[in-house]
Amino acid sequence: MQHVELLAPAGTMDSLKAAVHNGCDAVYLGGTMFGARAFAGNFNEEEIVQAIRYAHLYDVKVYVTMNTLIYEDEIDAAYEYAKFLYEQGADAFIIQDMGLFDRLRAQLPDAVLHVSTQMHIHNKEGIRLLKKRGAQRIVLPRETSIEEVSAFVKEGVEIEVFVHGALCVSYSGQCLMSQALFERSGNRGECAQACRMKYRLVKEKNGNENYIETDGEYLLSPRDMNALSRVPELIEAGIASFKIEGRMKRPEYVAQTVAAYREAIDAYYGRRDLRDMEKLQRDLTLIFNRRFTEGYLFHREGKQLMHAIRPNHMGISIGRILRADKNKMTIRLQEDVHQGDGVRILQSRRDFGFQLNKIYKDGLLVKEAKKGETIELAYDGYVEKHAEVLKTSDALQLTRLQKLPKRTIPISMQAEFRIGQPMQLCVRDGRYTVTQFSDMCIEEAKTSFMSEERIKEQLSKCSDTPFAIQELCITADPHCFLSIRELNKLRRMALDTLCAKRMEANREIREHAYRKTFPSDKRSFPSCIVIVHTMEQYNACVEEGISPLYATSKIVSERCGIYVTQGSVVQKQDTSPLVWEAGGIGKEGGVISEPSLYAANSYTCAFLAEHGIRQILLPYEMSEHRMQLLTKACRHMGIAVELGVEIYGYRDMMISRYCPIQTFESGKKNCGHCRRARYYLEDIKGERFPLFADTDCHMHILSPHPYSLFEKIKEYRQMGITVHQLRFLYETAEEVHNILKTYKYFTES
Repeated sequence: MQHVELLAPAGTMDSLKAAVHNGCDAVYLGGTMFGARAFAGNFNEEEIVQAIRYAHLYDVKVYVTMNTLIYEDEIDAAYEYAKFLYEQGADAFIIQDMGLFDRLRAQLPDAVLHVSTQMHIHNKEGIRLLKKRGAQRIVLPRETSIEEVSAFVKEGVEIEVFVHGALCVSYSGQCLMSQALFERSGNRGECAQACRMKYRLVKEKNGNENYIETDGEYLLSPRDMNALSRVPELIEAGIASFKIEGRMKRPEYVAQTVAAYREAIDAYYGRRDLRDMEKLQRDLTLIFNRRFTEGYLFHREGKQLMHAIRPNHMGISIGRILRADKNKMTIRLQEDVHQGDGVRILQSRRDFGFQLNKIYKDGLLVKEAKKGETIELAYDGYVEKHAEVLKTSDALQLTRLQKLPKRTIPISMQAEFRIGQPMQLCVRDGRYTVTQFSDMCIEEAKTSFMSEERIKEQLSKCSDTPFAIQELCITADPHCFLSIRELNKLRRMALDTLCAKRMEANREIREHAYRKTFPSDKRSFPSCIVIVHTMEQYNACVEEGISPLYATSKIVSERCGIYVTQGSVVQKQDTSPLVWEAGGIGKEGGVISEPSLYAANSYTCAFLAEHGIRQILLPYEMSEHRMQLLTKACRHMGIAVELGVEIYGYRDMMISRYCPIQTFESGKKNCGHCRRARYYLEDIKGERFPLFADTDCHMHILSPHPYSLFEKIKEYRQMGITVHQLRFLYETAEEVHNILKTYKYFTES
């Protein structure tokens, strides 16, 4: 039976070593370009080569993240970067951009490609399509349930699942909040974590507004995933790889999480009980947690998924402040503490954190104190009586984790001593065999000869290498002699050669040219795509001589005989696989792809054209300069698609399975509250983001105001961008009339 892979994050070389020596099977890491963690330590080209060699020495695979959008002016550089890393032995690439994926598949046919969760492949049809295109592995969204995972495994492609670490409140690859608020795109690895900020839930009905009472102010901040206790169920579901999140985390976090999951996995395959689950969970809680959840994987939603009170590490509680004097606070301990521990006091005004340098017990300075004891802590700041005190770092735990356990590679040795011949030493690791011969011939001993015990003693000196000898076989003529110096030299040469062979693994390359033919399509499609939400909007469009093509409401769709939009999350559908794959809208092979499909380069456009897409709406984040480069490249390649933009409408800032209305207002799924009133999230600046639930009850957090790009129509036309989309949601009939009149003015002028 193929064992599940334990996949660890490596933001730095120290984290990689922590992962390797605590038992991971593979690491994922990013270079300085094209990775979804631009602010992690990351690796330059020289460092990433060293990382690959180091990991391969221990039979650990290295997956390189290239999980960002790739624009037209970057696609050649992205290919060359991937080719370089492939030549250096990278075991796989984790890809978001469909164009880069298709190009690597065509030009580097031996490269192993994993589909990033950023590509938003979330159903069977998408999995089948990417499998057909050559994906070896699909990284599923964090929103996937265990039942869905079990079904997806049967599609015959490797499935990777997040088991531990931070959760995104939005579907990965479908969040524009950071870009909109801070000009830092999550699709470019620069997420500013708008989900970890304060919001208030506002309800508006019949002209009246009020704030909904919530448990805290961090309404979009999820807990951290922790599936340690569910390891047996996850293995039995057929998952190929358990992914631990955390390329931004410190090496000690990587060490602790990898060690815990290694122990749980080995216990399952060893058919033994986990020794101390409670201790493992406590260690994980202490190293980092935002309170834990088992996530959507095990149907944890609402308050079981979110932690609205604080968005940061919560550590463990060590007690409450009994009293506070000028410079000392008194606490009765619920946990042991040690000098050097980090603590944080949770307060209504402002949290206060510091390191334990001075601990007093019975008026005396001490280095540690035990659970149940009453102590005083020196502090400098404001503290509230009865405030809860958390231990957020444990000095003893960190010291322990900084000492790497030694991971060894089992080998066998066979040494042969024949008088008059060079000594022969053969070393095997199960994959490679290294044979070395001494420079000097074996002599017959005149006085003292080499005993078998002495030979074994010298050959076994491997403590300064990654190897551990499991079997040592010596064949020697009687009274043979070779200098200890020569014997040690031969051992070092053999082990160094074996190290080199292991580090140089996986460096063969086969490259093809990229050639593609594109289907021609003589059909004509409307250049104006209109989406409505109400009957009043539909009637206003008809009165203006513009026929709406789509409706966001099933009721309007059925009444008017127009198509209902399918959105970016399609889990139950019987149309085109491409629609399921990434949120295009339309029929008969897709026809139209929405901005959330992310066509940012000509290779992606070619991929979409090959699968029936004829009109491509460009990503919201795309600059005019890059639009121009793309249109020019598509013309040059002869790709039979029309390019377009959304000219008017509210934009999706996030798309989420989590609904704050349901969580804090109703407590029930599909409650319908959002259809009877208007709800908003209000940030600390007073900006309000409308909340809109689609037909499948996925929550869309919208831009505060509709975007209007009418004045750019002429500029777009000159670039060759001829398709326009208008999306109506909250507009009155009068507003629709005015907007369409404005649109006509700019298109006809």
